[in-house]
Amino acid sequence: MIFICPYCKKCREVGDIRIPETGVTATCGHCQRQFELHPERRPDEDPARFDPCPSCGLTGIPRGNDDCPRCGLVFAKFRARVGQTSIQRKSAPDDVAFASADETSFFRQVLTSRKFCFVAIAALLAAGIRFGHDWKLDRGYVLQPGNWQGEMTFRGKQHPFLLVIQTTDDGKLEGYMDWTETMPRYRLAIRGTHTGNHLLFEDYKFLEGSGQYGLHDNQDVYIIDNEMSGTAKNGTATLHAVQVATSPDPLRELGKQ
Repeated sequence: MIFICPYCKKCREVGDIRIPETGVTATCGHCQRQFELHPERRPDEDPARFDPCPSCGLTGIPRGNDDCPRCGLVFAKFRARVGQTSIQRKSAPDDVAFASADETSFFRQVLTSRKFCFVAIAALLAAGIRFGHDWKLDRGYVLQPGNWQGEMTFRGKQHPFLLVIQTTDDGKLEGYMDWTETMPRYRLAIRGTHTGNHLLFEDYKFLEGSGQYGLHDNQDVYIIDNEMSGTAKNGTATLHAVQVATSPDPLRELGKQ
C-alpha cells in the first residue's frame, strides 16, 4: 500500500498492513504531521484514479476520470512517479507511527477543550502567584518616619490604632502603636524590617499598660498610594491605615517612658 503525506507530499509504501475501515492516524516520518490513513481501494475500483486527489484533496471524482477536474493531476502519471520514488518494503517503516483514530480523537478533544485550557491557565497563574514575582512590591518606594491612623479587624471587631514609625534606617524600622480605644489604654513598641513598600514588624513590649495578649504579633503590610494594608496578628486579622499629619504627644514618645 502506498500513502502520500498530504502536507509534504512525500510517498511511502508500507507493505501489507491491515488497516480498519474506519482508518488510522499516521504520522509522517518526514514532516512529523498527522493525517488519516485508510485501506487500499477494492479491486473493482479504477486503480488509476485517486479519491481524494493527492494534490488538491478534491473528493467525489467521477469513476471514469483520468485526471483531477480541479488541479489537472493525471492519475496514471502520478502513480508511475510514486512507483519510481517509493521505497519498497514489506513491513511498515520504523518512522511511521500508527494509533487508533478514535483514541487520537479523544486526546485531541481533551487537549483542545475549553475546560482543559481553563484549568491549565488557572494552574499557571496559581504557580506564578505562589512562586513568581511579588506584584505588590515597589522596591523604589522610600519609607519615611510618619504616622498612620487606622484599624485592625479581628474576629469581626474593629480596633482603632495610631502607628508611629520613628526610625527607618538600614532597612529596619522602629516605633510604637497606640491602641486608642482600649480600656485601659496601652502602647506597644514595634520593630521590624522594610523592603521598598513592604513592611514586616511585630509588637515586642508594653510601653504603657500591660496585658497577656498582643506581644509578638506579626504585621505584614504594603504601602500603596499613602494607604497601608495587609494582615496582622500572625495572619489572623486584617489591617488598614492611612498616613496622617497628626503628631503624637512628645511627652509620650518612645524612649521617654
